[in-house]
Amino acid sequence: MPKATDVYIFGYQSILSKGSLAATLGQHALNSHLVPAWLAGYQRSWNAVRDFQTHASKRYVAAHDWSVAARVAFCNLQAVPGTALNGICQFVHAEQLDELDFREQGYQRIDVTDQIQAYPGHALMPGLACHTYIDLHPSLDPAPTSLRYFEMGLHGARALDAVAPGFFQAYRNSTAEPHLLLSDPVFVFFSPDGRHLWLLDEQDSSLTLLMRFAQSQLTSTTASSSEQVAELSRPVTGELAWLDLRSRRDQAVAHPWIPAAMAVELLQTPDDQLHELAHSGYWLCRLASSQSSKLTPAALATLSNDPDFWVRRAVRQRLQPGEEV
Repeated sequence: MPKATDVYIFGYQSILSKGSLAATLGQHALNSHLVPAWLAGYQRSWNAVRDFQTHASKRYVAAHDWSVAARVAFCNLQAVPGTALNGICQFVHAEQLDELDFREQGYQRIDVTDQIQAYPGHALMPGLACHTYIDLHPSLDPAPTSLRYFEMGLHGARALDAVAPGFFQAYRNSTAEPHLLLSDPVFVFFSPDGRHLWLLDEQDSSLTLLMRFAQSQLTSTTASSSEQVAELSRPVTGELAWLDLRSRRDQAVAHPWIPAAMAVELLQTPDDQLHELAHSGYWLCRLASSQSSKLTPAALATLSNDPDFWVRRAVRQRLQPGEEV
């Protein structure tokens, strides 16, 4: 029986893709109450822009060298009177909202209950509010969008035709074209606990565990046991099983998302020699180095002045209050 504080979340892009919300809330999200619906007064746009060079917990990287992308655009809702766009209303327990808010950083969760109408033949449970996420400070300067992220909405909308005929075409009609699509970016992110760094396959929402950390890398967390179970139980991206930390192997397999030289450094450097990666050309390898128990003062000093924000932060997290490099 739902509680009065439970809500629906209206998803209009990534949440349309089966398994996307389950990556945050666990497998039960795949089977929870889901209702195709219309949201009045909005259209989909691509002006929720994030600068990943300074982002605390997420980033896109270029597949060929893992350099960090700067500005990347995500889907947003743009108010257009007299219009409507389609999406899905996903039932969410009140205690899971903190986890969703963490996932949707940069967006604000707002109440759109009065603007939601279920598709014919579907019904929302009475008495529950409906929320959605909107970036209330959209960028006026266009930025590129990840092709795989864009395709999450397309694939999800096409699949929803089976339960709501015409859903896919309505999605296309209510979606502006992105400014520019990039096929190169790879998405990596920290769990809310700040101790797990994941690589996400945006097509099927599978995950690969890149690193674990001794200390949380985030200054404030909303981590919960359900969140950790949700991510740790997600399928591993099939072609990257050799890279997953839980079963990492010595030999890499060629993959278009992983630079071969970076894979060699990660896989063939023994744990007791990780400190040697402090001068690597790859930020992920230097981040791994920051966790070594054998870091010399010189290596600590090098990493504390690293050009990458995440590496510098990892070194700071190792130091005791008042301690300096």
